[in-house]
Amino acid sequence: MFKIAIVDDNPLFKEQVYQLISESADTLNIATIDTYESSEAYINRSPFIIYNLVILDIEMPGMDGVSLAKQIQQAEQATKIIFLTSYVHYMKDAFGLNVHKYIMKEDVAHELIQAIEEIRDVFVKSKSKKISLKTNNKEIQVDVNDIIIIEYTDRHPYVYTESHKIKVINASLTDIYKRLDSRFFVRPNSGTIINLLHVDSVSSKSLEMRSFDKEISISRGRYKEIIRVYTEYLMLGDTL
Repeated sequence: MFKIAIVDDNPLFKEQVYQLISESADTLNIATIDTYESSEAYINRSPFIIYNLVILDIEMPGMDGVSLAKQIQQAEQATKIIFLTSYVHYMKDAFGLNVHKYIMKEDVAHELIQAIEEIRDVFVKSKSKKISLKTNNKEIQVDVNDIIIIEYTDRHPYVYTESHKIKVINASLTDIYKRLDSRFFVRPNSGTIINLLHVDSVSSKSLEMRSFDKEISISRGRYKEIIRVYTEYLMLGDTL
């Protein structure tokens, strides 16, 4: 899932951008659209919240968008940036930054969604990977990004995606785990593998996953490791 932040001190324009993106959220597979009224509000957010894309107003009171972009690129190197501005001359202040696109505010309605699609498509292609799983009838290929959890029940691993429950034969949970990228998949308990891409929330005893209606328990002693891996994952900017 793709996560976006909008940082703009103008509440009316910020809402306009939010509504524009919201209308295409399902098509673009966007999980989160958060808004911030200032650079300082963005900086003071929870450290566990990392975005794939930040849409920044260049000219803001206090810390301006250019200064915030520099901080983002130091601390969140995988996060992409789109700058919005009302005045062409402000663009020169952002030269030298690794910015995906500059969009004049008057052109947002025509250009922003296309710019987001470009970033999203590059991100998805870079993360796309298949895993081969043997079922009762045949061997199938499953995109690892689609996997929400893998749960061991009734003597078999079951792979859950948003639309399927897949029974895997001739493989243990450990066999499957060894074939997955440990930066993105973790075992909160002995009978479950979760995809960090789909984590919605974490507490000391359980996790909640998007598109999965059951809490996943965290075994005693594994909480610190889960938080460590999840934090490292968020810092990669790999939360689709």
